[in-house]
Amino acid sequence: MNLIKIYVSEVVKYLPSQIKEEVKRELTSQIMDMVEESEGDEKAIQSILEVMGSPKDLSDRYLNKEKSLIGPRYYDTYIMILRIVMFALALAFTVIFAMKLIFSQAITGWTILEYPLSLFNAAIMGFAYVTIIFVFIERNQVKIEDEDLVTKKWSVSDLPKESVELPTHRLENIFEIGFVSILMFIINFQPQIIGIYSSVANGSQTAWTVTPILNHATRNIWILWVNVWLISMLISGVIKSIYRLKAKNRIFLSTFFDFLALVLFLFIIATQNMFVDNIAGLIAPGNEAFELLVNRGSFTLLVVILTISMFDILRKLIKVLKQST
Repeated sequence: MNLIKIYVSEVVKYLPSQIKEEVKRELTSQIMDMVEESEGDEKAIQSILEVMGSPKDLSDRYLNKEKSLIGPRYYDTYIMILRIVMFALALAFTVIFAMKLIFSQAITGWTILEYPLSLFNAAIMGFAYVTIIFVFIERNQVKIEDEDLVTKKWSVSDLPKESVELPTHRLENIFEIGFVSILMFIINFQPQIIGIYSSVANGSQTAWTVTPILNHATRNIWILWVNVWLISMLISGVIKSIYRLKAKNRIFLSTFFDFLALVLFLFIIATQNMFVDNIAGLIAPGNEAFELLVNRGSFTLLVVILTISMFDILRKLIKVLKQST
């Protein structure tokens, strides 16, 4: 009977939550009726399950998939990712608007109107990016699904030893998707807030100044590459969250896009003149010690980021190789 429980669990694992329990009861009842009719033992149960076919194929039949932009197989994950992105954009909007109120010397009607408009534009961009990513996955699912179940006949021995629930979406995936969405929103719609903030006393009042970090003069050159870099990270985060994919394929694809993002990051830093020259000199003119500290600190931070990223990519590749052997 444990074999039946495992089989049913594998069938309903990837079904939408609203039909999962109904299918579980219906399928369990159907199998139990067949077992009772055959007065079956363990071998009879295996024969019945062999006739019913692989859990994956049976799950697809329950989905009754029709032509659609994003089918039921990935719909729940799509909605989950979309909610994360929209929440992250709303959070970025709130923080930016609060900073504008704090640091602006004069608040105008346009200031208040500008941010809802920016948020609306960013929401459309986020919706488009997430939808395009899932459309690509939907249209290419044959290539990235479990090839083992396609290339060989399924048997009961392919079932796992015990019933395994799908893992919940890990916090790090949510954080990664949210962080990339916020960064994408800021760089595309509010790049002026990225800078070093300092206060200057003016009598009894304190005025805030912002030393820009991004090179706005060359923005038309680097903005395209920065968006490609951010989209690569977003795709990686989305793939990590799609547990419909075989674990090995999920790790391999996300690692590929992590590596692509790292290469793009190095390319941008090395060639695109994204940051202003001599930031330390703009903050503290004539202070050579401070300038040296900032330059060395920036280089050290870059090395640390690259080292951690490379070790993470190597760790994932080793994991894929172990699963392949």
